[in-house]
Amino acid sequence: MEPRLINIVRLALLGALLFQCFVVLGLAGHGLSLFPSGATTPDFLGLDVAVPVLTLVIIVPCIAIDFCKKGAVTSMVAVELGWSGFLMILWLAAAADTTSVLSGVDCSFRGRFVFGVSRFLRGFCHEQQALLAFTWLAWLTILAWFALLLMFTVISYSRGNVDICKQRVVGTDFYASRINEQPQTEKEGPSPHTNNNHPYTGQASPTSYPPVGYNATPPQQV
Repeated sequence: MEPRLINIVRLALLGALLFQCFVVLGLAGHGLSLFPSGATTPDFLGLDVAVPVLTLVIIVPCIAIDFCKKGAVTSMVAVELGWSGFLMILWLAAAADTTSVLSGVDCSFRGRFVFGVSRFLRGFCHEQQALLAFTWLAWLTILAWFALLLMFTVISYSRGNVDICKQRVVGTDFYASRINEQPQTEKEGPSPHTNNNHPYTGQASPTSYPPVGYNATPPQQV
């Protein structure tokens, strides 16, 4: 998968998670506002408020720093695996807690209360069912990104990129054989015809003619 496509998938999943955070935060906050001050509120509503807030506090700065500064610590693969795994556990706890309270709840309320109270309870019950659905959707979204990033990291590590956890999530080719690999050239040894003082040029060295010691004068006859 190309780095650009990985970045698009990352932004799409994190953007969907941020949208789901606002929905869960709004539904849980509205549910808490219906209880008078000092009254005992359900635990799952408090958890459904805390987890989206913590998610926003973590994801929004990471995305902003990633756009503003290249090579930041928050952009490392190891850091993103850490906080995405942490948020995955929190969203699973929130969804499980909400399910334990709201599973099997009947929102009809027919013939049990007067019309106004019945309509109010039906509206509140449907809001809580939507809250339950969005908590599980948020967990599936962060789970999908954590699983994809972990899979890409394992594939890159198996291809010889032992320092993949120190690389940036954006712009890293997880399927490359080596990241930032520089070609190595073989060192050529000295030529067997090479002399340190007089390198071999491939041409015969000129010789003087006549040779040294040759006397051109013929010997005198006695």
